[in-house]
Amino acid sequence: MRIKLRVLIIGNGNSIWILNYIKHVLIPNNILIFLCTPRNINKEYLEFYNSNNVLLLYNRIDNSFIQKIPKVRGILNILYNLYQIYKYKPYDAIHVHFADISSCCIAYLCHKLTRKEICSFWGSDLFRSSDRQIKKLKAYLDKCNAITIATEKMYYRIMAVFSHIYDNKIKTIRFGIEAFDMIENIENLEDQKTSRATLGLPTEKIILTIGYSASPNQQHLLIIEQLARINPEILDRVFIVIQMTYGNSDTHYQEEVRKKIKSITDNFIIFDSIMQGEDIARLRVSTDIFIHGQTTDALSASFQEYIYAGAIVLNGKWLKYKELEERGIKYIEYEFFDEIPSLLTNIISNLQNYRLSFFNNRNILRQFSSVQAVSKEWYNLYVS
Repeated sequence: MRIKLRVLIIGNGNSIWILNYIKHVLIPNNILIFLCTPRNINKEYLEFYNSNNVLLLYNRIDNSFIQKIPKVRGILNILYNLYQIYKYKPYDAIHVHFADISSCCIAYLCHKLTRKEICSFWGSDLFRSSDRQIKKLKAYLDKCNAITIATEKMYYRIMAVFSHIYDNKIKTIRFGIEAFDMIENIENLEDQKTSRATLGLPTEKIILTIGYSASPNQQHLLIIEQLARINPEILDRVFIVIQMTYGNSDTHYQEEVRKKIKSITDNFIIFDSIMQGEDIARLRVSTDIFIHGQTTDALSASFQEYIYAGAIVLNGKWLKYKELEERGIKYIEYEFFDEIPSLLTNIISNLQNYRLSFFNNRNILRQFSSVQAVSKEWYNLYVS
């Protein structure tokens, strides 16, 4: 019988990526799981962790009085966090998911408790951090046995800061996308019209979805502005969906987006409440055209989910996905936002032809980004 590995994950237990990683990589391999996480995990996730014997090590003291004293709380939270981790030592691996300075600092202070340190960059922890911020991780990265990234672009970001000093540690491994299976399940259970009706979308219009979160980085306003330049007869064939279900609690920005789209058309809906996995899959399946224009992106799951579900995707040229292009994944690029009206007009007028030419995207993506395709690579980090 295989010896049970003891793995400490340092990451946010409220992240669907952490939950799915535990679900698809750690649990099937009979790993004893410790999760160092912030408190206030949502009820559904908490039930999952408890029912699967994931031991939660909270990274801050549950004391409202202490948390009101800035200098004291910082030191006491670190000591409390270390106490929680040291209590269950040793570990076969300590694995940081999302390399912020506090997580890497804790992992560095615990490096003697494990035979392997692994750091997984997610994307924004590289692209939305300054060189100075990333350099602060050096002492920890020096201790790591492996550093994982998802794209070549992430490698070049690390190289820009540290040159080639970590080349022998860097491994490219993506997160498996569970939603692929959910998309196929929805398609097997109901037709597209039923999916649309369930979400309150018109069944006969062309569904155009803009962005996948409420973050201003999605650049909704710049995209929406371009819709006003489309021939009204063409635009009338379209129903616009804006998903703002997570990523930003700034209601002012959401209201700004609402006013902007309202000034152009009444054929729209904004989803601003949390959507369950099945409804997210329905939205992917319902969408004919998806516009992706956020400022930076490593290789987002949502972007891949729309491609997998058969949408015609317009992608900002600054968001290069060499890994997808090399494998033959098709999508349409635009360099400037003012290219969007002519591209949309052409797609709307020739939608079926585009669908046929993009038909093979799903088969390629399943081999590249499905849970089944990548889980073994993650497990091998712990045993190799």
